[in-house]
Amino acid sequence: MSTVIKSVERAMKNINYFAANRAEQLNQTTDEIKINKILTQLGIMGETGTSDIIEMINLILERNRENGGNLEPYRLSDIYKMLSEKYERKYGKSSNVGAIEQRIRRTVYKALQNIASLGIEDYSNEIFQKYSTSLFDFEEVRKQMNQIKGSSMYGGKINVKKFVEGIIAWLKSDELEI
Repeated sequence: MSTVIKSVERAMKNINYFAANRAEQLNQTTDEIKINKILTQLGIMGETGTSDIIEMINLILERNRENGGNLEPYRLSDIYKMLSEKYERKYGKSSNVGAIEQRIRRTVYKALQNIASLGIEDYSNEIFQKYSTSLFDFEEVRKQMNQIKGSSMYGGKINVKKFVEGIIAWLKSDELEI
């Protein structure tokens, strides 16, 4: 009888373990689906740095989960180094930190260009209104719009940290549907 009870207890522990593990996997999957949706709406899903941005956000989210869900301060240079180390472990290739940073910056700049183009075409566009202030400084979006229209020689500047933290804020918000 005690063997049967111990067997049932072990089975219950395994079920609880797998249920908790499955919930965490579903949460991660949901985050990745949301990230992909945002990047698709920004028109950068096929860009070279998109996978770096996704990995970067996943690293930050992982660090936050380890800290009880609090967004702890970080430096982008540290995240780039962590990405480089992760790529080296995962693929066995040495990845240059500068190359990772440049791919991400170019992809974020492409997103800025796309948002500015949307704003020129339709100022009331839902995607433009949603992301022009949450992922970018609106002043920089206006500068980019003016450059595209030809009324200025200089475009907007990007802020990678604001972009990434804006995406993380959208992931936590209930407004973004899968």
